[in-house]
Amino acid sequence: MTLNQLHSLTEEELDMLFYIVNVLFPPTSPQICMLVPRQLTWFKHDALIKKIVEAFPKVLPEGHATYTSLLEKLGVKIEIKYQPPPPPVVETPVTSSVETPVSASVEMPLTSSTEPTGSI
Repeated sequence: MTLNQLHSLTEEELDMLFYIVNVLFPPTSPQICMLVPRQLTWFKHDALIKKIVEAFPKVLPEGHATYTSLLEKLGVKIEIKYQPPPPPVVETPVTSSVETPVSASVEMPLTSSTEPTGSI
C-alpha cells in the first residue's frame, strides 16, 4: 500500500482495513500488537489484497459498499453478486382425495319407555 492510497481512504474504509489486519488477521510478530496507519504501507500490495479478499465472508451486506470502494482505491475492481435467499418453504396441509360425508345416518332400535308400569 502506498502513502497516497492510505491518504485517499475514508474513515469507514480505514476502520474496515484496520479490523481486517488487526482483528481478523492479527500481526504475528510479538513486537507489534496492533498496526497503526503508517505501518499499513509496510504491506506488499498482493499480501494486503489477499488478506482483504479472504476477509470477504465476514463482511456483512451493509459493509459491501465500503468493502468494494476500499478495494477499488487499492486498484482491485470487484463486483459482488447478490444471491437472493431461497423462498421460505410453506407446508400445505395434506388433503385426502376421498371425501368424508358431512352427515351420516344411524339407525337405532326404538324402545318404548312410556308404557306404564305398575298400578295407580
